[in-house]
Amino acid sequence: MRPIIIILTILLSFNCFSDDKKNAQIEKKQKKLVVTIVSDSKLKFNSKSKIKFTLYGYNSRMADVSATELFKYTKKIDKIPMRFELPFEENLSEKIEYKSSSKADFKYYLTFTIDVNGDGFVDSKDYRQNYDKSDQIFVSNINELNGKIYIQKMDKDSGSEKF
Repeated sequence: MRPIIIILTILLSFNCFSDDKKNAQIEKKQKKLVVTIVSDSKLKFNSKSKIKFTLYGYNSRMADVSATELFKYTKKIDKIPMRFELPFEENLSEKIEYKSSSKADFKYYLTFTIDVNGDGFVDSKDYRQNYDKSDQIFVSNINELNGKIYIQKMDKDSGSEKF
């Protein structure tokens, strides 16, 4: 009976170490997109304010194809400047719907919406991206998306969409 317990203990130990190695490999395969939200104006937030990031990828060699949503994160935002780290898997290009033999054919872009008052809608009471001042959002290499995104108040006559 004693040798069986020792053998089981050894087998279980190897299994535990194996799980640790698998978790370490998963962490190594994940990268982070780092985005800092800033503004030239003084903008106010409250405890209900949220920001939703969505990353899309598409095959730039194909005409009239839709982009594939690669990830979506909703986070709290309560001040600016505020830095966000958005983890993603290294093999994002494999998730893009329209395949290619070359990774150079894929392009990526990041969108976001901010619901300042927490009412579940993005409208004239919320904030939007200032495209004139923000870093590039359409890139061939996903690592180029890291940077600053400037925000400003929405236009008074802007429509409303669900957050």
